[in-house]
Amino acid sequence: SIKKEDNKITNSKTKLSSDHQQEKYEAMKRREREKRALHKKHMDDEYDRNDHLMKYKKTAKTNWTKHYYNGTLDEDI
Repeated sequence: SIKKEDNKITNSKTKLSSDHQQEKYEAMKRREREKRALHKKHMDDEYDRNDHLMKYKKTAKTNWTKHYYNGTLDEDI
């Protein structure tokens, strides 16, 4: 009867131990997810803080008078 009681105690200890390890693992995963979420939020805030203006392509200034005198300007009549 002593061995059965010892066996029950060790089984309950291993069960508690594995449950404890599972809880530690889940807590670690939760902390990692929270850390990634905070990092993503920080990066989004940093991106929003910076002025990301659209860069426009420079257009060449067309000298319409020069084209008119050279006759290269198409005229629709």
